[in-house]
Amino acid sequence: MATIKHISSKNADYGAAERYLLHQHDELRNKTILDAEGHLIPWEDYRMDTLLCGEEDFAIACMKANLRFEKNNRKGDVKSHHYIISFDPRDGAENGLTLDRAQALCKVFCQEHFPGHPALIVTHPEGHNRSGNIHTHIVINSLRVQDVPRQSYMDRACDGKAGMKHRCTAAFLRYLRSEVMRMCQREGLHQIDLLKGSKERISDREYRANQRGQMKAPSPTKFETEKESLRKILRAALNNASSLSQFRETLRTAGVELRESRGRFSYRPENRTQPITARRLGNAYTKEAVLKRLQQNAQRQADREVVLPVQHLIDLEGKSGGYLRWSKLYNLKQMANARLYFVEHGFDSPEVLENAIIQAETAFQEKEKQLKEIDLHIDANKELQRQIGLYRQTLPIRRAYTELTNEKKKQAFYQQHSADLALNKSAAAYLKAHGIGRLPALAALQAELEALVSQSNAVYQDYCASRAQWLTLCRVRENILHALRRDQLQNDQPSL
Repeated sequence: MATIKHISSKNADYGAAERYLLHQHDELRNKTILDAEGHLIPWEDYRMDTLLCGEEDFAIACMKANLRFEKNNRKGDVKSHHYIISFDPRDGAENGLTLDRAQALCKVFCQEHFPGHPALIVTHPEGHNRSGNIHTHIVINSLRVQDVPRQSYMDRACDGKAGMKHRCTAAFLRYLRSEVMRMCQREGLHQIDLLKGSKERISDREYRANQRGQMKAPSPTKFETEKESLRKILRAALNNASSLSQFRETLRTAGVELRESRGRFSYRPENRTQPITARRLGNAYTKEAVLKRLQQNAQRQADREVVLPVQHLIDLEGKSGGYLRWSKLYNLKQMANARLYFVEHGFDSPEVLENAIIQAETAFQEKEKQLKEIDLHIDANKELQRQIGLYRQTLPIRRAYTELTNEKKKQAFYQQHSADLALNKSAAAYLKAHGIGRLPALAALQAELEALVSQSNAVYQDYCASRAQWLTLCRVRENILHALRRDQLQNDQPSL
């Protein structure tokens, strides 16, 4: 799944961001990696773009902007903001995500959500933990250098003005998470609901402690923090238990006490006096999540379903040697899997399988239709927020204009504020056309937007599952037909 992380920096050396992103860095020791001659070692593969920097590099453009607006000249000023969008490691192999595609997506993301800011955009093929996750760094100057149209996420009149500083509030971060989710849905990438928290809540402090402990541990030993060891025990218990009593007994056997207070779970290992709350471990270990998981386990035990991997057959034309022999064996296995899948899922005839394919196709097309409808509601919500913001921003100017009685002063005022008066008139016409009399609170609209995004993510997960089921059934049909043709050819051969 894609995630987004924010870091603010008070470092006046904008070149440090370039050096950090373009050269190899030891994250644990927070030091650059040097070669034998003491030179920086550049990354072997990356993509880089800049926005609103002209012919200059990012650092020079930022320093010139600061001098122009006389901002960011104090030590305590936030000079830049660093956003990191990390994609799911599976997206490369399963969904065709490449460095170029990720760079293009994040460049558009930067243009839409950080307009007017000089920006540096760099995409790397994997993180320092070598997990294979493509990720993009977006570094922007905290100072906006151009006036931009008001956006739905801007809650102050000055947020779109040149010379004003970027603000990363909790509400804005939630908005960015929802936009990352929508981007992944549009592009068919793996995604979870970022607005509902993380199943495994590993803080940066815990992550660093784990990495430092691993460096000190003997080479064959895998170091684990206390919280990670507890998560390991909880995951094992959740995999095997199908009731709360069984879950509690499994934890007790492993030396962990399950406690409940005010409707919330906490866990106390035997070497601790105070329990660790589920909130600090992750959303997967809250009372609601545990009870839901136990119910799912019980349902699976009552109605166990056999799921076999069924893949496309390999075209043998043009193949030779060892690869041809391996391909023939692979095709035989896939045809056998398809036949077994056919039997295990109760398909009595090809007609029953064909009906199942039609139903699966209808199901995922219906989910696709729901996604489009929800997207329309999301776009309408964002446009309504933008129009309300414009109306409120320009309303004092409209009132001041209508209160003037002197015609010359009124004309002079209109000439000076014609753009704002036109925006107010356009926003008022939009609100009237949509039947909005009393303006709704922006906080309520934002809560509605987040609910729509979460709903969209849930439908998207169902859509992916329905589409995967349809593709599997199509492969089963294809492989069975191929097997039948193969059997027919063998039966038609004359016997010697």
